[in-house]
Amino acid sequence: MRLIARLLPTSLRARLVLAFLALVSLILFVGLASYSINQQVRTQVAELRSSNLIDLRRADLANVVLEFEGFWNPRGSFVATDVEVLAASSRPRLRGPIQSVDAEHEVFTVYGVPIHVTERSESGDVDDEPVRVGELLAGQRVEVTCNVSADGTWQAHKVYLKAVKDSDKVTGAVTAAELDGVAPDTVEVHGLLIVVEPSTSSGPVSALGRIERATQMILDLQLCSTAAHELGEQSTSVPDAAADGEDDEGLETPPAERLERTAASFIELVQNSQSEGDDPSHTAPQDFRRGLLLMQKEIEPLRAHVARLVALAANEPVRAAAHVDAEFDPFLRARLLPLAYAYLSQAEDDLGDQLRTVLERTDETTRVALATSVVAVIVAFVLGFLVWRSIHRPIRVLRDAAVRLGQGNFDTRIQIESSDEFGVLAEAFNKMARELLTTTVSMESLESVFDSMAAALIVFDPDGNIVNVNRATLDLIGRERDELVGQTFDVMCRFSAGESVRPGPPARDPSGLPSVRIASVEKVFVRKDGREFPVSFSGAELRSPGGPLQGYVCVALDLTEQKRIQERLRESVGEKELLLREVHHRVKNNMQVISSLLAMQATGGDPAVIQKLEESQSRIRSIALIHEQLYLSTELARIDVRNYIETLTSQLLQSFGRLASVRFEIECDDVELDIDQSMAVGLIINELVTNALKYAYPEGRGGVIRVGLREDAGGERILSVADDGPGLPASKNGGSPTLGMSLVKTLARQLRGRVEMDGSRGTHVRVYFAKKSAAAVPA
Repeated sequence: MRLIARLLPTSLRARLVLAFLALVSLILFVGLASYSINQQVRTQVAELRSSNLIDLRRADLANVVLEFEGFWNPRGSFVATDVEVLAASSRPRLRGPIQSVDAEHEVFTVYGVPIHVTERSESGDVDDEPVRVGELLAGQRVEVTCNVSADGTWQAHKVYLKAVKDSDKVTGAVTAAELDGVAPDTVEVHGLLIVVEPSTSSGPVSALGRIERATQMILDLQLCSTAAHELGEQSTSVPDAAADGEDDEGLETPPAERLERTAASFIELVQNSQSEGDDPSHTAPQDFRRGLLLMQKEIEPLRAHVARLVALAANEPVRAAAHVDAEFDPFLRARLLPLAYAYLSQAEDDLGDQLRTVLERTDETTRVALATSVVAVIVAFVLGFLVWRSIHRPIRVLRDAAVRLGQGNFDTRIQIESSDEFGVLAEAFNKMARELLTTTVSMESLESVFDSMAAALIVFDPDGNIVNVNRATLDLIGRERDELVGQTFDVMCRFSAGESVRPGPPARDPSGLPSVRIASVEKVFVRKDGREFPVSFSGAELRSPGGPLQGYVCVALDLTEQKRIQERLRESVGEKELLLREVHHRVKNNMQVISSLLAMQATGGDPAVIQKLEESQSRIRSIALIHEQLYLSTELARIDVRNYIETLTSQLLQSFGRLASVRFEIECDDVELDIDQSMAVGLIINELVTNALKYAYPEGRGGVIRVGLREDAGGERILSVADDGPGLPASKNGGSPTLGMSLVKTLARQLRGRVEMDGSRGTHVRVYFAKKSAAAVPA
C-alpha cells in the first residue's frame, strides 16, 4: 500500500485526474467486457433464428392471411421487412400514421388507402362509441380493422387510437400477386401494393430453420392428402359448384393443381434441406442427411402417385377415389410422414442442444462480468482510499492550525513539506500568520484595555448569556468573574414581573438586551450581598457588516451617586441640569472610548475592515456630538440643531480631508427636536453626507452638498441631503440597499417617517417625519 502511495503524483490536481481516469477506465473496461459478452450471446441466439421473410412462392396465398411489417414508401407502396403467416382469417387491418383527414366526406387515409367512416364504424378504445372523424389528426397513429366492399371500398370497422404500437403493419388476405423470384416481388391486399424482397439464403440453416422446414414438410404432406381426397370426391360428384360459388377473383385453386403444387413444394424442401442454402458447400449435418436420403428415395414414388392420381381423376374418376384410399394415403402415412416427423424430432433435439450451449455461455459470461466488476470495485476502492488519505491528512493539519489561529495564537505555523498545492497553501498560511502577528492587536492587549476601562462593560452571546466582564463590573457588583460567566443577565440585574431576561423573536423586551441599540436605560443592579443600586445601561449588537449576530456589548454606569445628588438637589433646577450634563458628558466619554477602541482595532490590517471600522467611528462620533451639544446647551431637553449640523458636517469634512474642495450649504428652520429625534437625524445626516463625500466627488473633484431641515405648514419635518455629483448608477438605483442606506431607512422608521430618493441629477435624499416622534420602532 505504501509503495503504491509513493507512486502517486505529487500534485493534487494530478492525483484527482489520475483517480478520475482510473475510474473511467474501469467503467469502460467493464462496459466493453459486458458488450463483448453480450455480442457473443446475441450472435449465438441469432444463429438459432430463421429467416424473417418466408418464400411466398411456396405459400398457399389463397387460403392464408399474411401480416406484413415494414414502412410506407412515399412512391406509393408499403415495403415489407417481415412477413408472418396467420392461421386464422381476419379482416384487413392497418397500423400506422394517418396521412390525411377529410372531415367533410368522413374519410381518412392510411398508406394511401382512403378509409370511409360509416354509421357502423366503432371506436376500439370505448365500447359502443362512434368514430368522430373531426377528432382525428394527420400524423396521429391509428390501428383500424376494415371491411372491403365488392367495389374495393375500404370501410372502417373498429378504430383504435390509444396505446397504438410503434411498428407499422398491414394484415390481410392477398388478392393479387406477382412472385417470379426476381426482386422485387409484389402482392396486393385489396388494392394496397406491398413490395416484398424475395427470400434468400446464403448460409447454413439454423436449428429453428430445420424445425420450420420439417413443419412445412408435414404441412405439405397433409395438404397433399387433403387435396387428394378433395380430388377423389370432386371426381365422383356433379361439377356444378363452379358455376354457382366460384370466387370471382379466381383465388380458389383446383384440387389437382393444389396437389401438384404441394407435392412440388415438399420435394423442393427435401432437396433444399440437403444443401442448406444456395451455397453447395453448406451441406446438412451427417445426422440429418440419413433421414433426408430416405426421404429423397421416396420422391420418385411420390411423383408417380401424384401423376397417376391426377390422370385417374381426369379419365377414371371412380378409380381415383379408390386409389387415394388404397394407395396414396397409406403411402403418405406409412412412408413419408414418419420420415418427416423423425426429421422434426431430430431438429428439436438439435435445438435443445444449442439452447443448452447458449445457457452455459450465458452463465459463464455472468461469472466473468461479476468477477470483472468485483476486481474493478476493489481497484477503485484502493485507489480512492490512497487519494483520500493523501488529501485528508494535510487538510486536517490546516484545519487545526486555522482553529488555533482563530483563538489568537498568531505564532501557529504549519509544517507540510511537499511541493503540491497543499505545500503552497501551507506557505501562504504561514505568511498570513506572520503578518497577523505583526499587524493585529493581540487578545492580551484588548483584554488589558477592556479591563482598564472605568465603566462597567458586559459582553453577552446571542442567547443572552454573559461571556465576559471587565474589572469595573466585578468591582461594581462585588463578584468574581467565574460567578458571572455563563450566567444570564438576572444574576446582576433585578427584573420586574413579565420582563424578559433573554433576547428572542419576534420582539425583545425593552428591559432585556438591545435589538439594535439602546441609547440609555436605567436598570437596577444587585450586589453579591443583596444591596440594590441604579445604573445607566446602554449597548449594541456585535455584528460584522452583513454577518451573523455574534452577541451584545453593554455599558453600565453606577447611578448611585447621581441619585444622591438628585435627592439633594431636587428643588434646585440648576443642580439637576448639572447632574444631567454630567450624565451626557460621561456617555460622550464612553462613546469616545469605544471610538478609540475602534481606532486601535483599525491599525493596519485589511483596508475593507479599516473602512468599516472608520464608518462605525463616524457614527459613534455623531452620537457623541449629540451628548456634547446637550452638555453644552442651556436647555437639556433640546439642542441647537443648526449648530449641531454645522459641527457634524465640519467634522466629516475634516475626517475625509475635503475642506478645500467641498463646501456645505445648510438651510435649517428653527425647529425643536427631542433627544431621540436628534440622535436619529444626526445618524441620518452622518450616513448621507459620508456617502456623498465618498462617491459623489471622485478623484478629488469639488462640489456643493446641501443639507436642509424644514418644517411645513402641517407640522411635518423634511430632512434633505443633496449633492451635485453624477447621481446613482442604474445598478444601485432600486437595487439591494447598502448598509448605510439600510441604517437610514431604519432610523426613518424610528422617526415614524419615510425616505424618498432621487438619483437623476446628483443624489437627493429626503426624509419626512412627524413633529413629535412616538416610541422608537424596533429595527
